[in-house]
Formats: sequence, structure tokens, C-alpha cells
Amino acid sequence: MVYVPLSNGTVTTLDYIGNAIGTITTGGWPTQAVFSSDGAEAYVSDSENSDVLVIDTATNTFSTIPTGGPTFGLAIDGTNLYATGTTGAVYVIDTATKKVTATITISNPTDALLGLPALTPDGKFLYVPVAQFDGILDNGQTLLVINTKTKKIEGKPIQLGSVPLQIVTTAGGKFGYLTNGISGAVDVIKLLP
Repeated sequence: MVYVPLSNGTVTTLDYIGNAIGTITTGGWPTQAVFSSDGAEAYVSDSENSDVLVIDTATNTFSTIPTGGPTFGLAIDGTNLYATGTTGAVYVIDTATKKVTATITISNPTDALLGLPALTPDGKFLYVPVAQFDGILDNGQTLLVINTKTKKIEGKPIQLGSVPLQIVTTAGGKFGYLTNGISGAVDVIKLLP
């Protein structure tokens, strides 16, 4: 099944050929869905409320994991779920205990949107786009690299010239592809080894 978060506070379920088969009313503003490795749970970010939704895919009922602020993007590796916050933080969630185990604060720039992140295939690094909408083409547009072991930003932010929204990584782990909201281009980023 495919889960499609919608800004009207629902998640639509589709079969694999695109037929809508159900609607889960969650409230808030669901943004992105990722799944546990066994497919038993779908985790959905909520950019209106301070939580991450947990949907039981067998019953399509949901519960919430409280976070320190609204969430926008998600990345998952085993039992580690990373949620980017709309208030400058990345929440690290243990999916077994359903609790936030760490909060990584992004201190600069303020009032920036942390976009849809991606993990390297080995899970060592989390790449987080940072879009600052006040002064769209200034140096607030960056890509952060977070070491998932130390929970700290690795090196200096990668400066970008447009509004970065989502990054995906290749299976081989050598490159990331970053979409942006202004230029209509895709940036290619060489990933850390």
C-alpha cells in the first residue's frame, strides 16, 4: 500500500496501481511518510503539531510521538527515525520505545525550514537541506551533514544558491541529488565516505 499525506489533515491510502482505498483522518498537516523495515508501521511527519504520527499499517489506526516542535521531513535507519523540525531542530526518535532520544539544534540561520533529509546507505551521515525564505538567495541556503553517531554537525555547512528542499542518496552512497524550489535544477552532491 502507498500512503499519501495531504495538507487537509488526512493520509490517503492507495493500492500499487493508484486506486484510493481509504482515508486516515489524522488532523494537523501530515507531510511525509516513511516505513519501518517490516512495513508494520508508517511514520508521518506533522508540520502543524509537535509530533510524528505512527500508523499501524494492519489496522490504519494511529498514535503520536511527541516532539519539541512541528516536523517536516523524515529519514529512517533500523530503529532510528530522524525528523526535521520546522523550528530549527532534528529530532532523533527510537521507534522501539516511541520516544525522542536526542534533539540536534540547528542554531543558524534562525527561522529556517529544515527540508526532507536523507541518510547515507550505511547510516553514518544524515544530510539535511536548510531553506531560509527571508532573503531567498542569501547564504542561509545550505546543506548540513550530521554525524549520526555523535549527533553533531560534521564540518561546515555546504553553501547553496537556491532554496534546497529534498535530498536523496544513491544506493552506492557516493552522490546525493538535491532538489530546490527556485532554479528548477537538481544539485549533485558528493557524499562523505
